[in-house]
Amino acid sequence: MIDDPYNVPYQAIYAVGNADDSLVEIIEFSRCYGGSAWARHHYQKSPLVLETKVIGNTIRYLCKTGECDLVLEPSRAAAGIKSVMVHDDEIRITYAGLGGGGVGATTCRAGASGVIRSDISESGGGKVGSGTIVLPGRSRLIIGIDDTDSKEVGATWCLAHNIACAVDCDAARYLSHSIV
Repeated sequence: MIDDPYNVPYQAIYAVGNADDSLVEIIEFSRCYGGSAWARHHYQKSPLVLETKVIGNTIRYLCKTGECDLVLEPSRAAAGIKSVMVHDDEIRITYAGLGGGGVGATTCRAGASGVIRSDISESGGGKVGSGTIVLPGRSRLIIGIDDTDSKEVGATWCLAHNIACAVDCDAARYLSHSIV
């Protein structure tokens, strides 16, 4: 039995702000790449979105803070990011979309790990749906480790990844790993 057949909750969503609250990177971990790729295609057209990237199993949106008017059109611009606001230690993101895009913009994100609370409108059919998710404001910490691989103990990248997994918690999320 499928409890909610028209909802595919995101696994997790996090938001990292910069020092002056002018930029926010939204990092979405999806359970359905096809749905996330559809969202990326449409959301990157939002006036607030400066850049999008797919990194591993995440889609990342670099956004300026503020609010915009979305001109929603079926197929062409069916959904978008309407606002990104920083308030105290929280980041509020409002998504909007037409029909199924409204469903994805609202209910699918509301249940993601990392979301403190949400406010969603009725969505689906021909209606414009919108939803605001509230996330804790996070800052970025980048750790670099010198390559000290050896045939006796193994690869440093494995050690770095395993340490990051061991300390991952709600207060400090391990978001990605690069080997350079």
